Amino acid sequence: MKTFDEIKNEITKHRLEGIERFQEQLVDPKNVADEEVKNTSKNYIQYCKRDLDNIDELTTMKIARNINDLIKDIQYSFYQDIDKYFKSFDDFVNDWVINTPPVMNEEQSFPNHYSTSFYDLGMTKDDLECLRGTNPDTIDFGDKLRQKANDFYGINIPMGREVPKAKRELDEIRDADSIEYAQAFVNLKEKERDAGEFWKGGVGIVIISDIPQYQDAKKRISAKSR
Repeated sequence: MKTFDEIKNEITKHRLEGIERFQEQLVDPKNVADEEVKNTSKNYIQYCKRDLDNIDELTTMKIARNINDLIKDIQYSFYQDIDKYFKSFDDFVNDWVINTPPVMNEEQSFPNHYSTSFYDLGMTKDDLECLRGTNPDTIDFGDKLRQKANDFYGINIPMGREVPKAKRELDEIRDADSIEYAQAFVNLKEKERDAGEFWKGGVGIVIISDIPQYQDAKKRISAKSR
């Protein structure tokens, strides 16, 4: 797998390139009177700089999102080829996960199945060995891969049951003004962040500290503990 710093550097490079590109648009003479272009450029630059200020959090979210997307890719493929998954795991991985990505502008033979997350993480076939013999048709599927990533990267991707459990616990609390509700809300948001649910491909990714309800809940908890 790629290291944490390798993935971090990829995100950093993308954001710096974005800043440079939109700064060029800002100083382009043909855009001087175009307020829409100028506002778009300024907002994009602002988002990129905000992302760079939180680069470790973004990197952690991207890794978690890729791991969970890879698990979903494998589950989807499992339902297309159940026999192969159980009878020949190696062939299943080759055909449904690793299969060479399409080359732009070249005719492809279909179906051509592969997982972009597998490649985004720089994985090898050996990285999926921990899933051999496990059943994709369970909520716990992928926990061994999540734990492998947690150990490798020093992060805390929640296991398969944790986010649904946190959602249930919040839903069961009727008093939205209670400390218990605030604690459950903070717990849910932090697990969603750690699961990569705030990550998206472009800029302007949600940073948990920017969520007003999260900040309010944290303040209430802090005030109660004094």
